[in-house]
Amino acid sequence: MIGAIIGSRTKGPEDLPSDGNYLKKGQLKLIYGVHWKFSVVINCIATSTATLSLNMVKARPLVFCGPSGVGKSTLVKRLLQEFSDVFGFSISHTTRNPREGEKDGREYHFVSRTTMEEAIKNGEFIESAEFSGNMYGTSKRAVEDVQKKGKICILDIDTQGVKQIKLTKLEPRLVFVKPPSLKDLESRLRLRGTETEESLQRRLAVAQAEMEYGEAPGNFELVLVNDEVDSAYMKLRNFLLPDITELRDFLAKISPNPAYQNGSGDKKSSGWLCGAVQVWILQFVDCLLM
Repeated sequence: MIGAIIGSRTKGPEDLPSDGNYLKKGQLKLIYGVHWKFSVVINCIATSTATLSLNMVKARPLVFCGPSGVGKSTLVKRLLQEFSDVFGFSISHTTRNPREGEKDGREYHFVSRTTMEEAIKNGEFIESAEFSGNMYGTSKRAVEDVQKKGKICILDIDTQGVKQIKLTKLEPRLVFVKPPSLKDLESRLRLRGTETEESLQRRLAVAQAEMEYGEAPGNFELVLVNDEVDSAYMKLRNFLLPDITELRDFLAKISPNPAYQNGSGDKKSSGWLCGAVQVWILQFVDCLLM
């Protein structure tokens, strides 16, 4: 009955038919007006509930650690390409100058040393470290921005950062990526052509210490030898698959709408709940009028 009277649920009470075939105009307007306003309230509640549920997703961050030049960025890019709905990359801060082609807010947030030291002092950073006279770090906001989208936040940090993040409540998944040997890493760094002999030797010394920490039992959940990128990626993928499946299942329970499953966080994806509730309202009002 009411379904036939209302027609389109997107219109207001002023659009009701007034030929007197159903109910008196005043009664009809009252019934439809109540339904229309209640539908707006339900829509707000459903939208807020879905958005709140999404913001409550606190998936454990995924931390990559390993010597410079070992191929971490290649593995991260593959993860982001294959599972764009699951993973998001946190953008770190640094006090170094941008390199050619780098853009502020994309590769790094480039800030002054004074600004970064003040932020660290104020407790705004999860971890920070200094290398070659430059500061690097991950802010709390960078991780939260990814988590608010219902995604697993990926961090690429050094061993100093790993030691610090272990002291937080984030409970990260820890992956150490290592080269087949230090000599192999040296060859990779020389092929880059971006290092002076002095900076190369400094990186190799740091890499030696990082590998000792990375290979120590209990420091990482997965120690991955990146000797061949396809093989290394498949090992990483298999390791992360349970986390990927768990997050996708959780998002699907929040809303069966694909918009949430791909991590878009589109508030309109709560519409399935609004529609269902509106149908219940219509059926209830129908029963009252029978």
